[in-house]
Amino acid sequence: MKLLELHSSLKRPVILDGAMGSYLQMKGMNFSDSLWSTSANIENPKLVEGIHKEYIDAGAEIITTNTFRSNPAAINMSRSKHNSNDLVRESVKIAKNAISDRGIVLAGCNAPAEDCYQNKRNLGSKELRSNHEKHIEFLYDAGVDVIWNETFSHKDEIEIVSDFCLNNNIPYTLNLFITTDLRILSGEEVINIIEYISDKNPVCIGINCVSPETYNIFAQRYSINTKWGFYLNCGGGSFTDISISTGVSPINYKNFVKHYLSANPFFIGSCCGSTPEHTKKLKELILEVY
Repeated sequence: MKLLELHSSLKRPVILDGAMGSYLQMKGMNFSDSLWSTSANIENPKLVEGIHKEYIDAGAEIITTNTFRSNPAAINMSRSKHNSNDLVRESVKIAKNAISDRGIVLAGCNAPAEDCYQNKRNLGSKELRSNHEKHIEFLYDAGVDVIWNETFSHKDEIEIVSDFCLNNNIPYTLNLFITTDLRILSGEEVINIIEYISDKNPVCIGINCVSPETYNIFAQRYSINTKWGFYLNCGGGSFTDISISTGVSPINYKNFVKHYLSANPFFIGSCCGSTPEHTKKLKELILEVY
């Protein structure tokens, strides 16, 4: 499996890219409906490809597709004339063009069916299952190396994606959004969810889009006995899609991540509010330490 092979050859944490949606916002794009940054794949594919290249040039070794809101549920909500499969294929094509032959791992982003920070969902169990199974199939059939499930915080969706990937031999990661009391939004303690996922043979488990302060609370209380990583919110703790700017500077983020390298993470990266400068600082850190 390409990601495992890369990690084994590097013998140090693999560098994940940073934010796409908030970086597109910083470059002047506005997102008006539930498709959010996915609309850029149609409206300005060259800009999306250029951002992928910026992250690669800054040191990213894993690139995530711009498919955070290309899932069937988001398409239905937006009443877009485009279908999910076409949007996924376009996004994967854009990312592959950016990667070229540089040996970068292509991760297919699969997000929660509805808003990531939504405590109560409107979709039923059948709709959730259909949404994730179709979106994961679209991503994998389009040629991604690994399914990058991110910002998950409801147990039923976690069960759906982990079971589907396991039963269909699809390599995947599962990255969790947690609260300051170390629970996911559906109420379960995060350590119990991590133990559940560990039994489902993921490539690794991550924490994403939480603030550095929340990650500190998590890391001080728990150690994970499996491959793990993190990519944190650099937007100053603003959990919204409306308008995100950088709140944690690249140098401050580098200094924060440095504290956790001794725990040997499988991967490191950055999330909302980050830019290629954050990735560049992570690459500097890796070169300094390793």
